[in-house]
Amino acid sequence: MIKPVKSLGLDDSHQIWRTAMKKRGEDIRAAVVARLRTGREDQGLSNRQLSIRSGLSRATIRNIESGTQSPSLETLIMLAEGLGANLPDMIHEETAKRKRQQNPSAE
Repeated sequence: MIKPVKSLGLDDSHQIWRTAMKKRGEDIRAAVVARLRTGREDQGLSNRQLSIRSGLSRATIRNIESGTQSPSLETLIMLAEGLGANLPDMIHEETAKRKRQQNPSAE
């Protein structure tokens, strides 16, 4: 009987890549949730007030904050506008920190 040749590891590499991308997506989603809640609370906004400012339903905001719903790009833009932020601020902490450092009176 001929022994099978070990694969080149492409399946393993692909699985590792998929796992890393999934983890990265989860990290980004967690960061967005944290920034949404922090931004809303820092401004003293209720879900209802952010709903009015962003044009999104209260249920959508609640679901995103609880992590049961992942926001689409359009929803992220609407949330950022409702919070007076921009999209990079919602996704990347370093961008938000840099902006706060450059304009501390905006907090």
